Amino acid sequence: MKWVKALLLVLFIAAAFADVITTHMAISQHESIAARESNPLVVNFGIPMWALYIFKMLMIGLVAYLFYKPVQPSERTYYYWVLFVFYMTIVQFAVAGTNYHIYENAEHYIDAPALTQKEMNDAYSSLIINKVFLPILMAITPFLIWEWSVKKNKYQKRRLLGGQWQHGS
Repeated sequence: MKWVKALLLVLFIAAAFADVITTHMAISQHESIAARESNPLVVNFGIPMWALYIFKMLMIGLVAYLFYKPVQPSERTYYYWVLFVFYMTIVQFAVAGTNYHIYENAEHYIDAPALTQKEMNDAYSSLIINKVFLPILMAITPFLIWEWSVKKNKYQKRRLLGGQWQHGS
């Protein structure tokens, strides 16, 4: 099953590159589209796009290393990493799809009124909360409830948590 971990990591990296490439394609269409980039590093701190690309690739490299390193601190930590990498892969592909839509339909965005800094921050915050944190919270909560309660129950047959059949545990 090591290939599953490798596949998830390859998809994660591919999604990151797709996000960067489609972002560049979209913002290179027109300066009014470039002004719509909602990343807080660009909006709030004025970081140029090339620096954002470099920062993103460094962060992707760090996450890939921490996810794929041979020894994880615990099974729970590894589970959290799998969850994070899985959801971030989905989010990055979704963002890349949105960027590509903007690239393909640039004429609709060029003359549209510019968004304020607050509107862009609110849109970015909403994206992160709704597409990253809530799904991760919804996945972690049942797992933690199961993990905390599974040992306190009695089972006729149990295969998990020990690898052997245990009767009447």
